[in-house]
Amino acid sequence: MQLTKHWAGQLDDYVIDLAWAPDGTALAAASGAGPITIFSSTDGSRLHEFAGHDGGTNALSWKPSSPILASGGQDGAVKLWDAAEGQHSATAPLGRSWVEHLSWRPGDGAATLAAAAGRKFAYLNPDATVRHEFKEAPKTITAIAWHPKGACAAVAYFGGVCIWDGDDAVAQKEYPYGNGIHALTWSPDGRWLVSGNQDPSVHLWMPESDVELQMSGRESAGPPHLLPATGYGVARLLRRVVRSLAAIRGRAAVQAVMLGLLCMLVAAASATAKPRQRFFQTAGGVVDCELDDGGSAGLGIDAYCQTVQPARSVTLSAAGKVLTCTGQSCIGNAPDNVQTLKAGSAVVLGPFSCTVKAASVTCKSSSGGGFSISRTGVKRL
Repeated sequence: MQLTKHWAGQLDDYVIDLAWAPDGTALAAASGAGPITIFSSTDGSRLHEFAGHDGGTNALSWKPSSPILASGGQDGAVKLWDAAEGQHSATAPLGRSWVEHLSWRPGDGAATLAAAAGRKFAYLNPDATVRHEFKEAPKTITAIAWHPKGACAAVAYFGGVCIWDGDDAVAQKEYPYGNGIHALTWSPDGRWLVSGNQDPSVHLWMPESDVELQMSGRESAGPPHLLPATGYGVARLLRRVVRSLAAIRGRAAVQAVMLGLLCMLVAAASATAKPRQRFFQTAGGVVDCELDDGGSAGLGIDAYCQTVQPARSVTLSAAGKVLTCTGQSCIGNAPDNVQTLKAGSAVVLGPFSCTVKAASVTCKSSSGGGFSISRTGVKRL
């Protein structure tokens, strides 16, 4: 299949989320700086521009069979926008935590918007009033997914998944899982709930019969310098691939993609090539970093750094392109044997060179471009 450019648009900052309108006539694009732009899918012309959220917009979701767009942001609010009239219609404040996950209930059920902010999860009505606020999750919510028929909503957090009834808002099932979960999706027929996890694995539940299955990569038995597939790099690979499952129709296609994912995990875990990855951190673990120059399956060539508090990550490509990401779903756990470096240390791998300071890391690409990251933020160089 050959892809050709149909049209291109420009935002005032990096794109943090995209969402097609239900009828396919428009595309909503959220800028990391906050504004939301509605583009015509025909020619890319700007139909509407909304102010979005102070501090930044994190998530978008269109109401089924409607021109209503929901957005969540770093201001702790959910906002509703009328794309037909080109105006803001309602706001639902959910507290101080960032609203990072939104999803409208599918099917012919009641028009309900599921929203997650930190550990808080709520069902909202179409007028942005709160229909039901659930008990707080044990940890920060990392993913939500409605059943294809809208019967229930699955909510993931570090340590497990809870399935909440779409009508009665009671817990149907609770599944413990001893690691971080980065993505959730249901099979098109609604029989299987699938998660992409930090450990790394793909876990499957069949709620009707309480069957559980898991596919995972195995740790490397190679020399000590070879890292097992347990770092935040593999978590990034999982997030990229598992999220695509939601757009796939047909059981055979889903099985094929999951088999391909398993093969990539095994390849990443059992690689015996020379070490082409470096994991390191500043004193106290303020900044964690990973350098890849193509030696790990599926991860490509890039420099990646993150801060846990606040949850933020930045990626530098070999071509010098810098991408930033904010929120818990943007970070992962470092390997157990990550190297702690003193201030003034330098790390070089492939096209990347990084300098470690007391509480920050600066990385540059030989082709130009770079970044500096600390707890205060990310600066493009």
